[in-house]
Amino acid sequence: MSASFRCVELEPQRYAVVEHAGHISIRHQTFHSIWNGWLPTSGFKAVDAPEFERYSGDYDPVTGAGVLEIRLPVEPSA
Repeated sequence: MSASFRCVELEPQRYAVVEHAGHISIRHQTFHSIWNGWLPTSGFKAVDAPEFERYSGDYDPVTGAGVLEIRLPVEPSA
């Protein structure tokens, strides 16, 4: 493994998983929808834990096309 990479272990956590299937350049729209649309009405709240993305096997970094999953750490809000 390159010195610029490191391994981390994540604590068990509940994640909301949202699929973004558009071009990578517009993923900010998906984040906007999560934070300003879904999350406020979901019954969940974001928690202080790592958020991460998972890129599908068909994702092409050259064209920016393919599916990615946005994984947002959440817990019930009440």
